[in-house]
Amino acid sequence: MANNSYICNQCGEIFKTKANLKSHQTRSKYCKILTKAIIICKTCHKKFDNLKELDQHICIEDCSSNLSYTNDTINKLQIINEHYKKIIEDNINIKLPDVIQNTQQIKPKTPPTPKTRKKSKDESIKNIKIIEKPKKKQIENSWPDFNTINQNITLLLESLKTDRNYNKTLINIKNNRKKMLRYLSIMEYKNFFDDNVKKIKQHLTEKFNDIKKVEKVLKKSICSLEIRLLILDDIEKTNVEIDDLKLLEDTIVLKNAKTKLEPFNQTIFISKFLEYYISLIDIKKLLTIFLCQNKFNNIIYIEHKPSVKNPYSFYYLDCIKGDKKYWKMDCRLDELVKYFSVNVKEYCIKLFRNLYTKIYHDNDWRENWLEYEIFEIEGKQLISTILILSDIYKLSMLMFEILMEHNKYDKTENDVFNLMSDDNLLKKEWIQLSKKKNIESPLSTLKLLFDNIDKTQLEKLNNML
Repeated sequence: MANNSYICNQCGEIFKTKANLKSHQTRSKYCKILTKAIIICKTCHKKFDNLKELDQHICIEDCSSNLSYTNDTINKLQIINEHYKKIIEDNINIKLPDVIQNTQQIKPKTPPTPKTRKKSKDESIKNIKIIEKPKKKQIENSWPDFNTINQNITLLLESLKTDRNYNKTLINIKNNRKKMLRYLSIMEYKNFFDDNVKKIKQHLTEKFNDIKKVEKVLKKSICSLEIRLLILDDIEKTNVEIDDLKLLEDTIVLKNAKTKLEPFNQTIFISKFLEYYISLIDIKKLLTIFLCQNKFNNIIYIEHKPSVKNPYSFYYLDCIKGDKKYWKMDCRLDELVKYFSVNVKEYCIKLFRNLYTKIYHDNDWRENWLEYEIFEIEGKQLISTILILSDIYKLSMLMFEILMEHNKYDKTENDVFNLMSDDNLLKKEWIQLSKKKNIESPLSTLKLLFDNIDKTQLEKLNNML
């Protein structure tokens, strides 16, 4: 194998560049499943480190179950024969020779050795044992509170002055600091980060009195995820870790978990998507996190007339008065989807251009713009999200699917709904939309990402995804 090849530890696939490998590991749903899986051969029960090894594995069919069945049958027959032997001897006074030998002497015939065969990829998938992901409550219980994290960091900073193993201390500070993402906004986190790094630098300067060494060692206290979230210098040199992406997702889930039912606020809801993490986490996953709050859902679906293809009865909680909950219909989520599309798409385009300018110092199209991991992950994710947001029909159907699956609601006596019937005008508009009429061209949206991109390059960009 060539020295410049990179192999995925989970599925065994080979990639030409490290950026392609990182992109695969963070974006591939199949590979993410494998990170939480034990890969075993169902025939010989041998364990493997990755799927490639299992695909290449050749084994002999396990006949232990057949042998076990044969031995059980022989044991049963032996007991029956012993009973018949005793009956005969008691009644006719004839001593019969032992007709059943000891089971230890009985050796069932060994089945013929089957032909060896190589396992197909479909069989390999079935041989994966999935370990269930921890639930939100388990994550929450294992997460330290703000004061505990802050105290840990303070103690670690103090010990940094005297610790010989300062690398370990710096890593511990970094790992504790990342958990602050659950309690702080990005702006608050940036202020906390700046202050913390400043203190670390002061302690290291006192310790080494060597500026070059301080700068080199200081990097151990900063993770790639922080550089990406805060859009710091050298962002193009970073490689974000899968564990950090998982931590980021957990912080979003915990930070947005509701403890009581509140009226729906469209502005606040949309603002949750105007953060850097929209470039790292799939839009469907984010919508599910922010829309679905179990018993505290404030945007719901009521099934008046069952219609999977053309559902309309979506409601948001307008206000609560005493025991009464007042709901307003947003027919086919028309208002929410339109405002959501415009605002979030604008943010995604702006974020892409900012990242591109940060690295290349302009927004001119380049054939090799995917050379950095940040564009393999954030770049592609942003473009994928922008294309969904540009298609109102597709975006609507995505929200319909999430709400109908997770937020289906059974009305009670305490629920008051302003409307129950469909809106005929919106129904006609929806039918037109479903036929792909009056939909914004995705290429015209992608054109906004670059200053000088022609039609051929736009087609090429669209085909990359």
